[in-house]
Amino acid sequence: MYLFLPCGKLLNHKNSIISVPGRKRLFRALLCFTVFMFLWTIYRMLSSSLDVLNLFILDSLIKPSLCLFSILIVEDFKLSQLRIIGLSRNNALSSLLKGLMVTSIAWLSSFILVPFLLYGTCTLEFERNLAKIAIFSINFILISGPFEEIFFRGYIFGQIRLAFDTSRLKLLAAIFFSSALFSLSHLPIHLFVWKSGFYYTLLFITFAFIIGNLLAFIYLVTGNLFGAIVAHIEWNILSAFISIEELSTFHSYGLALVVFATVFAFTSLLLYYLSNQRIIAKL
Repeated sequence: MYLFLPCGKLLNHKNSIISVPGRKRLFRALLCFTVFMFLWTIYRMLSSSLDVLNLFILDSLIKPSLCLFSILIVEDFKLSQLRIIGLSRNNALSSLLKGLMVTSIAWLSSFILVPFLLYGTCTLEFERNLAKIAIFSINFILISGPFEEIFFRGYIFGQIRLAFDTSRLKLLAAIFFSSALFSLSHLPIHLFVWKSGFYYTLLFITFAFIIGNLLAFIYLVTGNLFGAIVAHIEWNILSAFISIEELSTFHSYGLALVVFATVFAFTSLLLYYLSNQRIIAKL
């Protein structure tokens, strides 16, 4: 019987190490993403006429199924072996708190402070549709945050990272590559559901790439995928339920996103130095 180890190798019952070729890991990651993207795009096309609440209800069923199916079709994935995708009880609470703290500081610094600096005021508008709040919250907390992180940071990034080895330059390449795939996965909803204009689509796809990098970074800093999951969930909730009148223009919102990314990265680095952890945590 073989067990997956956090170091990315296989351990048999005699405790011997069996290496998995880097090219094979990279192929697994790309094949897994291709399968997911193909099925996800078809689903987005077929569901584009649904209203937003029914769409999110259906998403809650389809997204986890496609994520798991895409992994299963690539390899015989053992769901009980959670450490292969970065989920572990070790430092789980610490990772959750760090992810929550970093996202909160970054959001307050960008979406509250930026309007004050630009206009001298900040007008918050909260979502009042209780049905929307309930459905979206369930989706964000139980589906989108956990499964997107398990799929993109846990599996895709994990495979690419091991394929590229642990040198700093190749680690950055693995982060950028996996984040690019993560950003592309957001393209179907903008094309077929929201039907966003070119510049807004470009803005959000670019920011999804930046967010992907930040989530991979907080994953490495905390040493556990739970930090990235809670950061992802918090960002989704804040973005969906709170709108800011002063950030309604393309340029002002774009500036807030840039500030958010900058503060997020700086705060994560500060946490790394304060906690005296290794930047490449043992997962």
